[in-house]
Amino acid sequence: FRVTVASAATPSASDQFRLNQSIEGFNISDLGWGTATAQSVTVSFRAKASIAGTYSVALWNGANGRSYVTTVSLTTAWATYSFTAPGDTTGTWGTGNGIGVELMFDLGGGSNWVVPATNAWQAGNYFKASGSVSLISTAGATLNVTGVQLEAGSVATPFERRPYGTELALCQRYYQTMGFGFIGSWTSATQCEVSGRFPVLMRASPTITLLTTTPTIIESGVALRTGSGSTLSAPNGASDGADFSVNGFSGATVGKVAFTRNTSPIVSFSSEL
Repeated sequence: FRVTVASAATPSASDQFRLNQSIEGFNISDLGWGTATAQSVTVSFRAKASIAGTYSVALWNGANGRSYVTTVSLTTAWATYSFTAPGDTTGTWGTGNGIGVELMFDLGGGSNWVVPATNAWQAGNYFKASGSVSLISTAGATLNVTGVQLEAGSVATPFERRPYGTELALCQRYYQTMGFGFIGSWTSATQCEVSGRFPVLMRASPTITLLTTTPTIIESGVALRTGSGSTLSAPNGASDGADFSVNGFSGATVGKVAFTRNTSPIVSFSSEL
């Protein structure tokens, strides 16, 4: 992942400039955070920056009340970094399908986000250390990060390289698209209703978005029908599937079977954290 500063900014006290990843609560539920037996975690990654210096990395809980900030000294060449954070024995930590923990790279936040002390859990929302590099203040500055891994324990193990199919299924828990395979019927000459099951159970009921105003949907026994200025109506999604109506067509026969057969996505389903 590369961050490039398009134009320099001087952050006000409350401004937030950060790169962050939200991690689902189910994935940290066995860490026992918020209890006396909280386990430590180790974060490892490779990075380089166009401005060498001290950068801040932080962990937050989903309830936005606990934070851990540490620093790393980045150079202009690729290098591997890691740090271990003790498990937080207090605070509220999500262990369901909401946010469990957030991992953040500071890009130059304002003074409100400066932590009182690094390398210790704090009550409050902090993601930067005093004196760390404010990348956002330099036009054209870049930060490159890859191979990020958060794992239980105090040892940074080699980056886990998963098969493509495994990685795809993990991604589809949070975002999917549909162009082919939903089936339904024409409810009027201008509108059809279709539904289908997801190949992977999504994190939660998704937000459904029409990606094109000219979708193509088949009317059984007739031909492809292409919408014009189409919109989505009555979207209804669950973690295992969805149904919705698409209008903007003309001349369709009520009751005829409708099904999607597009080589490019026409609808997206998002349950991102």
